This record gives sequence, structure tokens and C-alpha cells, in this order.
Amino acid sequence: MIRKQRGTTVWYEFDLLQPFPWIRHGCLTCHSSMNLAPSHREDRRLMAAALFGSPSIPLIGMHQAHGTHVACISSPSSPLEACDAMVTSLHNIALLVVHADCQACIFVDPEHQVIANVHSGWRGSVQNIYKATIEQLQSKWGTRPEELIACISPSLGPCHAEFTNWKEELPASFEPFRKENDHFDFWEISRHQLLSCGLSASHIEIAGLCTYCHPDLFFSYRRTRTAERNATCIALME
Repeated sequence: MIRKQRGTTVWYEFDLLQPFPWIRHGCLTCHSSMNLAPSHREDRRLMAAALFGSPSIPLIGMHQAHGTHVACISSPSSPLEACDAMVTSLHNIALLVVHADCQACIFVDPEHQVIANVHSGWRGSVQNIYKATIEQLQSKWGTRPEELIACISPSLGPCHAEFTNWKEELPASFEPFRKENDHFDFWEISRHQLLSCGLSASHIEIAGLCTYCHPDLFFSYRRTRTAERNATCIALME
């Protein structure tokens, strides 16, 4: 990942998305100290100005519900709804996911210029929200999985993803990804799910930064039970 900064806003970008000038994106760090709730308009304007070069770019968020509902964003004024994935082909709007230890996954379809932003905690992994998102992209835009790019944000790593009740909470198919002391590698679980959907291995980038292990960079609920959240955002730019 590539570290970027503008003013007090600090974020990381994915290497795989650098060749596309019509994509702007970023995984914000805790140094940005922003409250991205809809009521905090000035913080949202600062983030839009830093990442997208314009404070007027609207940030579209979700009521994240740890499910598999995928919302198609057809208007800059689309209301917040209960979902954990958003897809759009609109330009000059930003799809926003807030997360502590969960994964945010950016999807980019370069062929059709469509983007998605997905929130996936362990419940999202169990339900395979990535597959649900890819199926929506295929159905609505004809996305070819082999052309799709997927980038997974900093999130809880296998070093701290402990599930003492994993036999009740996780499917048996996750057991090959179990490490010592009932820790699970959800980065590799996600990679496996994406590959199973037809993505190319070279089109998958996983940040590999554990939110728990980097208190200097990211908030972590498992580490401090914080209510503060990291943010991952993407927009199609004209």
C-alpha cells in the first residue's frame, strides 16, 4: 500500500488501483481524527477534499447490518439503507464504509467502469457477502469476474482473530484456515472466496495490516472496545 497525506488527512492507497486515473480511493488512518457521521458535514467535506480534490463530492454510507444485502446507488441523494455493500456506475460520488476490525473491500470493474465498496466482518464472511456482491455486478452490468479487481483494507489479522466458540460460529469449511489457539486467517478466507468466484489471483490485493497490531495507524474494537472507526472510500471520477 502507498501512504498519502494532504493537510491533516492521512490515508493508504492500493497498488493495484494506481493505473486507473478515473479511480480515487483511500483507507483513512486514525491520524485523520474525523467523525464521518452524516451530521458532521465539515469532517466529511475535509475528507472529500483530501481524497477526491473537491469538498462537494457526496459521501454515500450505509446502515451496516452484517448481512448480504447489496444496494445499487443510482442517485447522489440515495438514502442510507440497511446493507453491507454498495455498487454504482455514477461518477463524482463516493462510497463509504466505516470499520474497526472488519474488512472493507473495494471492487473495481475496469471494463464497465463500475465500483463497489463492501463491509465484511466474520458474519459477512460466513454468509459470503463478496459472492453476493460479485453476482450483483454480473447481473446488472455484465461484469466478468476474471476482469474484476478486489482490494481488502487493513483489518483484523490472524494474529488476533481468536474464535473460542468457532465450532458454533463458523462453518466447517473455515477450519483449514484455523491457526494455533483457535485463531483464524480471514485474509486467506477472503482470498479463497474471491478466487472461488472466478477472480484472478493477480487481481486481488490484501493490505495485510492488522488493525489490532497498529494502534499508531488504526482503531481496533478488539484492542480497546472503541466506538471510533476507520474508513475506506472510493469514487469514480470524471
